[in-house]
Amino acid sequence: MSDPVLIAHGLSFRHAEAAALFNGLDLSIPKGQLTALVGPNGSGKSTLLSLLAGIVRPDAGKVTLRGEDLCHIPPRQIAKSIGLLPQSPDVADGLHVSELLALGRTPHRRFYELWRQEDQAALDRAAAAAGIVELLDRPLSALSGGQRQRAFIAMALTQEPDVILLDEPTSYLDISHQISILKLLRHRVERQQNTVVVSMHDIAQAAQFADRIVVMREGAIFDEGLPEDVVTPALFDKVFGLPVKVLKEAETGLMVVVPKELRKDRSR
Repeated sequence: MSDPVLIAHGLSFRHAEAAALFNGLDLSIPKGQLTALVGPNGSGKSTLLSLLAGIVRPDAGKVTLRGEDLCHIPPRQIAKSIGLLPQSPDVADGLHVSELLALGRTPHRRFYELWRQEDQAALDRAAAAAGIVELLDRPLSALSGGQRQRAFIAMALTQEPDVILLDEPTSYLDISHQISILKLLRHRVERQQNTVVVSMHDIAQAAQFADRIVVMREGAIFDEGLPEDVVTPALFDKVFGLPVKVLKEAETGLMVVVPKELRKDRSR
């Protein structure tokens, strides 16, 4: 594994009036790789991303960015290095796409500063990378689900962080848009050397696009490692309670997950 850029050291955290979600969790995020967080609903993926981004603080333990405790780094400085795209971003639909992307420049600008050439250049690069240049003048409310998700990803890219954290960016999208977004994230890792952490439900897709997979269960790390080492029938049985076959596609060598309980009922 390459040198870690983010490290969670002994994280403990509980939501208000709830049982502890994490209790001494340790995790290293390698630099310049795509790490996929997978696990059942409620396993802690979204909360972990918020902790890694410094949005919430742990009850115990710490998260370090290049060796420095996030609690000791000013929020604006953190935002220059770490971008977090939550599952349901809260912005006004009245915004146009260009205005949404401009929000990504907030960490780099003082409130009294005029829009600069470097800000526009960052916005243009992000729009081109996300393939939404032709959408910049359109309102968010007029976009399809896939276009809207690409716009939010472009906003995160406009921020120009080294580390990009995304919470289920492919949820509710059709398969073509899912693959398009995962290819975009893969491109950011390979061409821009970004560090990407993405939570996902589709483990087969995670195995195809991620360098490493982290499997979470009940607020703990159940397993982590290379996709070919982690994605096994035993994983699905123990974490999801689902018997499967894990096959390799003959032409590409990519893993295919087939639930054993699927049956084709020809009597209907």
